Amino acid sequence: MSKEGFLYVATGQQYVDEAVRSAAKTKQFAGDRPIFICTNSYVFSGSSIFDKILLHPEPTFTYRDKISPLLKLPFKRTLFLDTDAYLVEPIDDAFDMLKVVDFLGIHAPVRSFLYNDNRIPDVFSEINSGVIGLRRSWMQKKLVYSWLLKYDQLNILPDQPSLRCALWWGLSKGLKVWVAPPEYNLRTPKPWLVGEGMKVKILHGRTDGINHSELIDYLNKTPYRFRCSSEFNTKQNSSILPYSSGVPKRIFILGSGRSGTSLVTSLFTDCGLYMGQNSYLKRGSNPDGFYEDSNINTINEDILRPYVQDKYCDGQRWLAVLNTDSHLSVTPKIRREIRILMARGECCLKDPRFSYTIQNWLEEIHPEEHSGVFCIVVFRNPLEFLMSVRKEIKEAPYLNGLNLDDEELLEAWYSQYDNILRIHKESSNWIFIDYYDIIHNKAHLILEKYTGLQVRGNNINPLYYRNRALDAKPPKKYQDMYNILKRQSKNTVLHSTQ
Repeated sequence: MSKEGFLYVATGQQYVDEAVRSAAKTKQFAGDRPIFICTNSYVFSGSSIFDKILLHPEPTFTYRDKISPLLKLPFKRTLFLDTDAYLVEPIDDAFDMLKVVDFLGIHAPVRSFLYNDNRIPDVFSEINSGVIGLRRSWMQKKLVYSWLLKYDQLNILPDQPSLRCALWWGLSKGLKVWVAPPEYNLRTPKPWLVGEGMKVKILHGRTDGINHSELIDYLNKTPYRFRCSSEFNTKQNSSILPYSSGVPKRIFILGSGRSGTSLVTSLFTDCGLYMGQNSYLKRGSNPDGFYEDSNINTINEDILRPYVQDKYCDGQRWLAVLNTDSHLSVTPKIRREIRILMARGECCLKDPRFSYTIQNWLEEIHPEEHSGVFCIVVFRNPLEFLMSVRKEIKEAPYLNGLNLDDEELLEAWYSQYDNILRIHKESSNWIFIDYYDIIHNKAHLILEKYTGLQVRGNNINPLYYRNRALDAKPPKKYQDMYNILKRQSKNTVLHSTQ
């Protein structure tokens, strides 16, 4: 058996599919080193790209899944890669480094705000857990055990804070660690800079929406010059806004799911706003991406859990009807998590669940900064929503087992907008956007006027208007709500032209 090789870990079909695509790119530069995958199924399309399939011992479909397989490394020197990471150059030198160190990593461009151990100095920064090298040994196994134990103890979604704690502990026990330069893990979703004199070896990010060969040429044809995301936009929130000493802009995009919230959020991707760091993969229902962060979804799910029926599992509560009209109470832990995210400053966050939870988020923003908050409410014809969500329930695995009839779905649509209209204030900071205006490329003009940001324009494909209700009308209750929302949208348009 080879002493050196690559390991992908993927649980869930969309991540397995992504690992197949990434492994095919890695194979071009892997030499004779094998590529293994640890997953929750032996059978999947494209499996032949891997030299061996390992069955995951305990899949949870969270970040935890990448940690436990590292307890039993398949090679003496293993390079672990996230499903969206792949080689673009040979990497023999990294394996040579693993002959003298136990752990090889690269600093994370984003440090988690969700946990910080005050006993660890700031200079010992977080390592990105998506590209790491490990030398099989007793010390390496103790490190992974410590990482896994700390991850379970912290009970937060990101795995890098627990890795930082484990590495700090390992150093005191003799663990040999080396931090490689960013060329060995170029995080394309973030603003990035490549220094003079070195080619990029590993790309880490979902680059399906750009010309891949052009990106590689830009990065590696002229390594003697600086290269940066402001020159080659990878269309993944890679812009940086000029510094402003004014009130930070925080944008919340809400409204029922399957109503155009993702399309509206996509307009802000070049504005340099924080949009989360754990985005869902694009798929058929959202071919350009969801622009939705799983950590934010989890916080909102935790808020809603006590107020909705038990039949809704995690991830499904955006289709629920609340059983209370009262203000939603939250635990101190949830309030802390929201405060930490709001402390990032300028952001653009999207989640249909904000239709119920927005007050809890606004309460954690200092009153002096409320003038920089913009709540963008997106809506569409309720029958078009119904057609779209029916398709989503049929196709999306996370909605398996959720049995809702048309009346229940329409009631969920109604409940969310009813809550929004009850809590929203008549001010310029609440913006109502009709799906029709998004499809016909009018929304960007309205959003620029209100927010003062230069958003993307004229990039919405009218083919997205797939679920048209034509001349059909919903029952009167829902038609009346739709008419109210359209009047709100007309007022928004009117104010934007003044």
